[in-house]
Amino acid sequence: MMMSSGPSGVFLLFIMFQIGVPASGSIAWRRYSYIRLHYTWSQAQAYCRNSGLYNDLATIYTPSDLNNMDMTRYAAWIDLRNPNVDDDSTSRWDWVWAGQYRNNLIGKWAYNEPDDGETWKWSTGLSDYADEGWHQNIDGSCASISSRSKLMVPQNCEDRFPFICYKDNLILIKENKTWEEALEYCMIVGYKLVSVQPGADHANMMSMIEYEGGTEKVWTGLRFLAGHWVFTNRVTVSYSDLPLCPVEEQHCGAFLRDDTAGIHPTNCLEKWNFLCYY
Repeated sequence: MMMSSGPSGVFLLFIMFQIGVPASGSIAWRRYSYIRLHYTWSQAQAYCRNSGLYNDLATIYTPSDLNNMDMTRYAAWIDLRNPNVDDDSTSRWDWVWAGQYRNNLIGKWAYNEPDDGETWKWSTGLSDYADEGWHQNIDGSCASISSRSKLMVPQNCEDRFPFICYKDNLILIKENKTWEEALEYCMIVGYKLVSVQPGADHANMMSMIEYEGGTEKVWTGLRFLAGHWVFTNRVTVSYSDLPLCPVEEQHCGAFLRDDTAGIHPTNCLEKWNFLCYY
């Protein structure tokens, strides 16, 4: 006998409490904190990861992020380093974000850096930020941000500077549940299933899923109900490629790891990881 994937009492009750004017925009946020302790790069990273207050050392996504970094007169560590180069080495540079997300961006070194003319690469970190202000010395293999110019500067990883930690509000739950089980789980712990916007917001979440090793599909808060696609938190649905009349059992929306641009109609009874926010 075919099981129904129609909405349960739990889901309908949740929707009743969400009735109102749909909201718009991203539900995700990211906050930066300037820590005045003077640590080496490794000590700073460990502090951000282990304090329980932050996710990691800061990753820069856009120039506007720099405006949210309130720094005093010192340079400050960020989560960018060169894992292939010791501080006394002259081998090829391959800069990486050491934090939570992964993405690639190719850009040019500043003049004469490195002297073989190769390009530099952000190989981890969901960041489309490229700072052309690198100093012409490459004596260090960890990156700091200058408090005055807000430019990235290579430093010796064993030097001691203040540092910048960040925190965001997304949590990948690595338990396989049906869509409604995922919805209920998030509700019980005080979270919500994510809504998502096309573009950078979507790419951000996909990169997190990829880095943390989520399942092939990951549930979002998207549901087809009464002839319309809706997010359970009432955020406006901006995906234009969703089917107007989805296959009967495919009434729940999930990220697909092989597709970085869309949300896929999925059988609500399938069991996948899910992404919550608070």
